Amino acid sequence: MIPANTSLVPDIDVKINGVRLSETVRKDLLDATVYDDLGAPSMFTLRLLTWDQDDLQFTWVDDPLFSIGNEVELSFGYVDELRSVLKGEITSLELDVATDELPHLIVRGYDRRHRLLRGDKTRSFTQMKDSDIAAQLARANQLVPSVVDTGVTFEYVLQHDQTDLEFLSQRAAAIGYEVVVSDKTLFFRPHANDAKPSLSLAMNRDVLEFHPRMTSRGQVGTVEVRGWDPKQKQPLTASTLGGSLSPMGSRLGPVLADEAFGSATEEVVDHPFSSLEEASQLAKGRLGNLALAFIQGEGICFGRPLLKAGIVITLEGLGQRFSGPYYVTSTRHAYSARRGYRTGFTVRRNAT
Repeated sequence: MIPANTSLVPDIDVKINGVRLSETVRKDLLDATVYDDLGAPSMFTLRLLTWDQDDLQFTWVDDPLFSIGNEVELSFGYVDELRSVLKGEITSLELDVATDELPHLIVRGYDRRHRLLRGDKTRSFTQMKDSDIAAQLARANQLVPSVVDTGVTFEYVLQHDQTDLEFLSQRAAAIGYEVVVSDKTLFFRPHANDAKPSLSLAMNRDVLEFHPRMTSRGQVGTVEVRGWDPKQKQPLTASTLGGSLSPMGSRLGPVLADEAFGSATEEVVDHPFSSLEEASQLAKGRLGNLALAFIQGEGICFGRPLLKAGIVITLEGLGQRFSGPYYVTSTRHAYSARRGYRTGFTVRRNAT
């Protein structure tokens, strides 16, 4: 089947400090790529010719347009139908010079999560929730916080010799949350794998290739968190069952694994906690993370600017087991005048 969008003309728009690239710069833009990721700062790359053949000298290498710290917005799509994919800041420049080849300037940058990587810190937080800590760190890095209340208040939390992103990502992973930055807003929120699909892609129409893997390895029906209450001088135990998760299909991975091989429990004993509420939160977060590894896949489709990390999509035409909703964990938008526009993606799913 001929893809519906083959008649569309791929296009890209680049703005630096709010101003669209001039035609002079645009004609030297060879390609642009955006890597959008839930687990790391999203990155963009611009590759330009940087040589004036008439004057035999470099062009864009020393231009203030490509200064460290400048804001860049990249929009991908098709002529008259472009959508913003990433807003970030220039963090590095690379110059490729070789004999008998025209030199290239490579401009790289990240979304504003990169600001949370500037310096290891050691400090404490008292009588605060994880969501409160996330909001405080966002403001400290000139970002606007948008946090989902985590509910549990901790007497004492230590950030020990970690960057703000390492520390916050660690806190988030423990309870099934994620740290995402969009423009100047920092989101601290649960994985949204139970959201309604916002995009539908089908094999032989939208998707060029897709490689899913289903595995019961690591799937358990119960996660049990164990610890010690120093105040009450007694053990604390909290558990979560796989059946309590929101399934992205008809059969949850943890439940299917227990049915096939017998009941299994993962015991977590290396994560300190001070209350039953905290232990329950850890158990639920751990089980949710494990379940999302039940089906993992990567694919490539015709360029879709709406395809972003953190959304749920529906994949069709893959049989009963592999068709259905998937949680997008990363994307790669790549444009060049020669190759057109393609979007790569990685996804996860907790059920079949």
